Amino acid sequence: MTGYYLATGTGSGTYYRNPIWDAWMVSGTTGAGFPITTTASTRVWDGWATTSAYQPTYTAPSFWPQWTAAETFRPQRPFAADRRRWEIQQRRIAVGRLRKRVADRQAEKLLMEHLDDEQRTDWLRNEAFDVRVPSGRTYRIRRGVAGNVYRTHDSLGRFTRRRYCCHIDTSLAPTCDNVLTQKLLLEADEDEFLRLANPA
Repeated sequence: MTGYYLATGTGSGTYYRNPIWDAWMVSGTTGAGFPITTTASTRVWDGWATTSAYQPTYTAPSFWPQWTAAETFRPQRPFAADRRRWEIQQRRIAVGRLRKRVADRQAEKLLMEHLDDEQRTDWLRNEAFDVRVPSGRTYRIRRGVAGNVYRTHDSLGRFTRRRYCCHIDTSLAPTCDNVLTQKLLLEADEDEFLRLANPA
């Protein structure tokens, strides 16, 4: 019996005792050597559960009764008006999230309509695509808001690496609308894009 030890009582042979139980519950032994377990003892359990001999009470500062007393620890119910305001706030948050998901899907659909087959495939695989502008330069646009446009080749087709930050206010528009705006501006007026953009 793990955790127990043999003890001997006078005229009664041996019996098993547990030292942890004794420390909590036993205040002494009888004349025959048996443990005394009493609610009137000063052991640890009594300090938690009782305040006087044989009289556990919920009105005294013992720990266990105060932990379990329903009067003390019953959760407070919110007022009806507070609950109503909370429910309205949660519904507004849920509606806002739903509208954002719908707007994001519509924006990505619009972006796909303005990509050629190669760009569309690249976007579906990597969430990025290349844009070749009239000057002969190539830019790569990644999904993002700021600093997501890279010049990858100059007008002679030589590899280069330059990053640009030029974006719309995405607090009011989906990310894909920002990506499409960057693409259209590069294709229509690269100089204007470069004038507005901050090199990174």
